[in-house]
Amino acid sequence: MFFSCQTENFDESLPNDTNSIEKINANGVVENGRFIFNSSENLKTTISNMKKNQDKVDFYKFEEYYKKGFRSLEPFVDPSNKNLISKLSEEINKKRKSSKNTDTESEEQNNIVADPYLAAFINENNEIVVNDSLYKFTENGLFFVAVKDSTHLFTYLANNKKSTNKLIAPDPCYIRAESGGYTQIDTQITQYIMPIDGDCGYGGGGGGSTPPPISQLSSEEKLQNIIQNLPICDGNASGNWVQNLFGKSYVCRSYYNDGDRIKTEFWDQSFGFYKSVGIQVKTQTKTLGIWWASESDEIHLGINRILLKYDFPQPQINAYTPTGGLISNPYKAPIYMYAGKFSVRSPSASTFGVSYYYSDIKLKITKNVLPFFRLDNDPILNIYIPNIPLIGDVGFNYYSSDITSNSNIKALYKMGIDFLKSQANAGDPKVFSVTYQRSYDKIETLYFGEHFYNTNDNSIEKKFYQDVGFKISIGKNGNSDWQYQVEPDTDYFRNYTHYEVDFYGAARRGSTWKGNRMIRN
Repeated sequence: MFFSCQTENFDESLPNDTNSIEKINANGVVENGRFIFNSSENLKTTISNMKKNQDKVDFYKFEEYYKKGFRSLEPFVDPSNKNLISKLSEEINKKRKSSKNTDTESEEQNNIVADPYLAAFINENNEIVVNDSLYKFTENGLFFVAVKDSTHLFTYLANNKKSTNKLIAPDPCYIRAESGGYTQIDTQITQYIMPIDGDCGYGGGGGGSTPPPISQLSSEEKLQNIIQNLPICDGNASGNWVQNLFGKSYVCRSYYNDGDRIKTEFWDQSFGFYKSVGIQVKTQTKTLGIWWASESDEIHLGINRILLKYDFPQPQINAYTPTGGLISNPYKAPIYMYAGKFSVRSPSASTFGVSYYYSDIKLKITKNVLPFFRLDNDPILNIYIPNIPLIGDVGFNYYSSDITSNSNIKALYKMGIDFLKSQANAGDPKVFSVTYQRSYDKIETLYFGEHFYNTNDNSIEKKFYQDVGFKISIGKNGNSDWQYQVEPDTDYFRNYTHYEVDFYGAARRGSTWKGNRMIRN
């Protein structure tokens, strides 16, 4: 996100001397044109605090660094600071001319890091110092050495600079398959490229087919219609292949006119010392050929759903007892985990027919554990559906190979909403997760997400994880068999084997709406 600052003045003189150490906070300093962090944990804490607090003092300090000559890979600039935007635009254009690069989208092609917070701390030469090591981001991977060996690294990179075929870009999937992980170049230099995973694609533009609309989470009918009619894109038309050496990065763009646009982004990247997964929407205006953040009247970011598949052994549920009423073979019924308690849906017969209510239950697991999915450590509702349940008709087709079919999505969404509506303290009943035990050792998890909304802003970012990917947690018995507590899955702490994301970004300027719905699978 590009943050707002009150100061609009910008000193035209930019001294090159940055030898004096300038603190942005207790965790980071700038020295010789680079940010220095004494550990990766300090870097993560600094980024987390910036995102959470959005302290204007911190962002003002970035502006002060720019006055002293520091340049971010992706600057944090107040959209109202036209002087600074013009100054930086002129600098970028000069570099383009000197390199004979006139592509107005080139700043996106050159930026290796998708996470905007991390990119703010990396300098324009793609460098940052963490834990006494200099990290250098290149199109051939991330290289790092002890700071005292920096000259050796620069000499190596200069001597091994490869000419790039401008017509055919290297395939990052092939590079990650062949060279993924850590490679010791010599006794001083180490190279890192993110190892290959189940989905290795790269993207950056529009395109894609239009699947049937699904149930949206917005309560406003007008916004519902806008979201459902957004153009579909997979972010895979013309992107930054270098970013994909370090994971996944997808971008969709929609234009109001030649000088104004909206970008919807998804990334899942690892640089060894730092990892993050997130989505973002931002609006921009072109100034002197450079795209800069600019405010919209209203801006929206929403998650329709996330599908994740894991290798996860089926828990063995021996028995549980409802607080009221008896249910035959209850261990085959869907289990609701919410607010630290286990529940099942129980039938109740009356003269008006059969209705349902939710009973707290006592749960005993004699083998393995219950999977529990959450984002940002939020205590959301989790529903666990055992393999081929025998109890309860919720309209879910257990035998279907596609958990995301329209009928299944509607049934699972109704399961979650019905339960949350029955809870007095559920708040806004929109965010929950459903996990189906597809087979003895495989699960499929659907996260039904949320909707974020700002006015007079230029971007919204949702970081799912910092330092880990989409990893599953577990629900374990707490103080008694009636309760559970969520813990990291130390025994099965593994990444997904497959993922699909469906989210949208939209913004209004005047009476004009633009945006995209991105679907990755």
